[in-house]
Amino acid sequence: FNKRGIEPDPKLILYCEPDTQCGFQTTRELLINRPDVTAILAFNDLVAVGALQACQKLKRGEPDEIAIIGFDDIPLASLVTPSLC
Repeated sequence: FNKRGIEPDPKLILYCEPDTQCGFQTTRELLINRPDVTAILAFNDLVAVGALQACQKLKRGEPDEIAIIGFDDIPLASLVTPSLC
């Protein structure tokens, strides 16, 4: 972050259980409170799938309006629309 002059905002670091339900709930709360968010870095693909579902529910045009990144490359990641892979 610092090479680009970006300082991390601790208020944007949210914690949740590593599952889709928590990813959905946490992302929903984040986007309601901070509609200016343009990217989400999830710590695994299950949370990223939940984040994707929250974006769709809130009509945030992922990937045009918000980028979602997940980790661990589980098979489910390629089955959601748009895919996470």
